[in-house]
Amino acid sequence: MVLSISSFPGLFSAATGVALHHLLFRHGEWDNSAPTIFGSYAAVFAALHVLKSTGPVVGLQDTNVYYLLVCHLLGLFGGIIIYRVSFHRLRKFSGPTLAGVTSWYINILSAKKLHNFAVVDKLHRRYGDYV
Repeated sequence: MVLSISSFPGLFSAATGVALHHLLFRHGEWDNSAPTIFGSYAAVFAALHVLKSTGPVVGLQDTNVYYLLVCHLLGLFGGIIIYRVSFHRLRKFSGPTLAGVTSWYINILSAKKLHNFAVVDKLHRRYGDYV
């Protein structure tokens, strides 16, 4: 049995997310490029949606474009989480696991009273100098 991309489009889409993180996003600082990245994703998604609605596209005949986008994003974010928890150079520092996965952790903790300094001080007292 021959496997092709059109046989498992969701799996292929998730693999592109993992590959994109491993080959591109893992290197360098991407915080300032977020609007450009979001715009690029929106443009590709819109182009796929338009192509799909105007007629059959090779490999996308029976596949929903939203499904492909969700699979790609799950692969991308899943790859990021696995990398940060298992392979990142800073993974061995003590601290909450969620703090190592995302910067939203400290934002959510400090949003309750808007006292980021108190939250960070509490984390330092619990885990030491490096959190």
